[in-house]
Amino acid sequence: MPYKNINALCNPADSIQQESKIIALKPELAAPDMAAKGKGEALRAVPISAPISADDMRLWLTQNPDFLARNPQILEPAVTQFTRHHQNFDRSSTENNTTQSEHDELNNVESFSALQIRFLQKKLATHHAQNRHATRIQRDNRRVIDRTHRAILDVLDMRDLSQLVRWLQLTGPVTLMIDFMKLFVETDDPLPFIDSKPAPVLVSKGGLDSFIEKDHFCRLENIKETPRSLFGDSAPSIQSWALARLPAKLAPSWLVMGSADNLTYEPGQNLSLLRFFSTIIGRQLDLFLAQKLTIVN
Repeated sequence: MPYKNINALCNPADSIQQESKIIALKPELAAPDMAAKGKGEALRAVPISAPISADDMRLWLTQNPDFLARNPQILEPAVTQFTRHHQNFDRSSTENNTTQSEHDELNNVESFSALQIRFLQKKLATHHAQNRHATRIQRDNRRVIDRTHRAILDVLDMRDLSQLVRWLQLTGPVTLMIDFMKLFVETDDPLPFIDSKPAPVLVSKGGLDSFIEKDHFCRLENIKETPRSLFGDSAPSIQSWALARLPAKLAPSWLVMGSADNLTYEPGQNLSLLRFFSTIIGRQLDLFLAQKLTIVN
């Protein structure tokens, strides 16, 4: 009949290969035996009918945290394994500066607590670094939201198409802390835009379809090859860019934005702010085009 060996606490993998005497760690079997034994005494082997996995042992030890305290001899082989693992981990990340006194310390059971503390300190430092990174991201997002809101208020104050185009090309990039922004309008009739100085970039209908899939609202890229047809002479300095479809009803329109920072725009980013900003510009564009069409007619 198979048994579970107490050495499985230290090295579960070895216990799988052993068919010698083992101890049952299931509470209903081991608890009565533990109550009968004094402090530090070995537990009597109890036969069981099914193998116990490492997860079973881990769960049982979690539910019985005083077991190792009452049986410290079990920790002796565990210290060797634990020490070797963390020495290898330290060598892989930093130079091995372990002193002789530290090596001597690791040879006794008491050093297990010190090793646990160092292990927890490393985990705590990792969590602190992750929290600092998350805080920086939240702070950066807050700044982006504030800048976008200021930009939207500016756009809502515009009174004509020329003012909107000028803001997009000159003031808008400064407000949003990017390097390039232009308005593209698809039209076969340039008449409404003749007296707009500066005017949006006019392209033939369907002229930008090759840059974005039909049902997509926008395209975000941070690739080195920036299309010159969108950015002109600024293309070599642009490291990331966004092409957004504006919800303008009177003419298919696009907003092109670019940045010298390759992390400003990248695939997978949240699009809620960009969608809101594009909606406001699209509505203002419709308003200004309606005014021009009325004048022309």
